[in-house]
Amino acid sequence: GGGQAAVAAGGAVSLGDIALGSLTLTAGGTIGEAAVGTTSIVGAASFATSGETVVLQRAGGSIGGAISVDTTSGGAAPAAVTLSLAGDLTLGDVEASSLVATAGGAVVQGASGVLDVQTLDLSAGGAASLLGSGNVFGGEIDVSAAQLTLVAASGLLLDDVATDALTLTAGGAVTQTAGGSVSATGDVAIATSGDAVTLTNAGNVWGGEIGVVTTDAGASAADVTLDLGAASLTRGETVADQLLVTALGGATQTGAVVAARTQDVTGGGAVDLSGAGNALGTVDVDTTSGGAFAADVALASDGDLELGAITAATLSAASGGALSQTAGGVLDVTGAASFATEGGAVDLSNDNLFAGAVTVDTAVGGAGPAAVSLGDADALTFGAISASELTATAGGAVGQAAVGALDVTGDVRVETAGGSVVLDRAANALGGVISVDTT
Repeated sequence: GGGQAAVAAGGAVSLGDIALGSLTLTAGGTIGEAAVGTTSIVGAASFATSGETVVLQRAGGSIGGAISVDTTSGGAAPAAVTLSLAGDLTLGDVEASSLVATAGGAVVQGASGVLDVQTLDLSAGGAASLLGSGNVFGGEIDVSAAQLTLVAASGLLLDDVATDALTLTAGGAVTQTAGGSVSATGDVAIATSGDAVTLTNAGNVWGGEIGVVTTDAGASAADVTLDLGAASLTRGETVADQLLVTALGGATQTGAVVAARTQDVTGGGAVDLSGAGNALGTVDVDTTSGGAFAADVALASDGDLELGAITAATLSAASGGALSQTAGGVLDVTGAASFATEGGAVDLSNDNLFAGAVTVDTAVGGAGPAAVSLGDADALTFGAISASELTATAGGAVGQAAVGALDVTGDVRVETAGGSVVLDRAANALGGVISVDTT
């Protein structure tokens, strides 16, 4: 059982009883195993064919070291490889048209190994860890394992994947087959080097947080599209160009989110993107998909924050810089809305729909106050406002909530389309000229 063997055969090879320390086998035909016999190799095993299949799946077999298979010897087209062990399975270099790997224990591959296969079908009783940075997967990937860590120089096309924790690092896009499903009961971490991630199939099941970073190795950010159906989403660390999320149950975060544009769609689920370290760019949120009642939305960005179309029950938005909105965006908020900046101007002058009081503080953290501009297609009610100047345009009346004062160091300009203007709180501090136009 401790000897080494190197065998070259001109035709097919069928293994009988094998007890060796290591084995190197080259065959001119297929490589397989006899129906009766046991394969027991303490160390590594290497197999090579010229375009012929390799099938090693006899019950009770054990290979303690790495298994390497090359079906392209002599420049032949790759062929199928099937490997099955009762215990752990260690992969070395495999070049094949397809690889079916089954292990009663773990399936592992070191960082120096290379899997160059069209399709992968892997089943492990334990964890599966394929760490070869040069791995290339040309087609579908099917995996069932306790945990899955998969590294590839290529993109990843996921078919049916069932695991607890899922970690993917890809040199290309991460996508799914049309009928495939990903079931990950634990946390998911995906990294690409400037390539898109699209996981939108209806059969997907997510149990933990999902983090997607598309800027691995210093690459420019790419789009990320996630559809969780009726479930809710907990974002881990996420870096994307456009981040498009559908999660009818709501969406929150545990890690910082950096995206040029974020769009969240929920069906009555709240959206909380108020965590530290966010850089959100432009944000669109619809919490009423499918006719659901609106839900609360909370946003925070370390830098400038631009609001697009937002439909919410309540809205809070905090910006480390300026706070503005897109040209055609409407903030449709059935309850209270609050906005805060650290000395940045607030320009929310579109024909918004603020049904509740609007509170604005531009002096967070002791910053000097900045200009505030608010617009509403109907009536507009001020809560507490802290600003250097205030401009308000409304289709209806303009007034103040029972609680909250206007603290404006400069001018105040109010325009309505025939609506009354009542700014009569005793605590108001208006330091500049007040202009009112109700025509």
